Amino acid sequence: MKKIIVFTFTLLISRSVYGQEQSSVLQCKCNEKINKDYVFLLSDTIKDFKEKKWLPIKTVSREVMNQELILRDKIFAKLDSKTPIIKSITPPHGYFPEGEITEFEGSLIHRSGSILMIKWENPSANKVWIATINLEQKKAIITESYEGLTSFGINIEILDCK
Repeated sequence: MKKIIVFTFTLLISRSVYGQEQSSVLQCKCNEKINKDYVFLLSDTIKDFKEKKWLPIKTVSREVMNQELILRDKIFAKLDSKTPIIKSITPPHGYFPEGEITEFEGSLIHRSGSILMIKWENPSANKVWIATINLEQKKAIITESYEGLTSFGINIEILDCK
């Protein structure tokens, strides 16, 4: 009888965070994105980038939109597993007139109290994302490190979730 009571109590505690039920799915709206890029392609074909240099920090928000930086909303599913699913939602814009939804399988790298940390990468393995999600506050911060043919850099996204 004691084993059943302890198991039930442990199950109840593991399913809640400070008295709130944990959700297995979060829908998150990206409100701001920050980018820092280092350009290293030396070419006459790209006139602005004839030398290796750090570009100025770029910022975009819902209030100040920018075609260079796109705010992508996210859906995090299976948050109670070791392999969460991340859906990245690209709104319609110049490169994707109809928008786009890309799905990734992530890896849970940390779970503590109301904090989850999830890592995922693109199939080419030249982009890696790490999301830190506060389940109690329903907020997320995502860092994306990338390397391309002409540059490498980082993006930081700030999201509100429900």
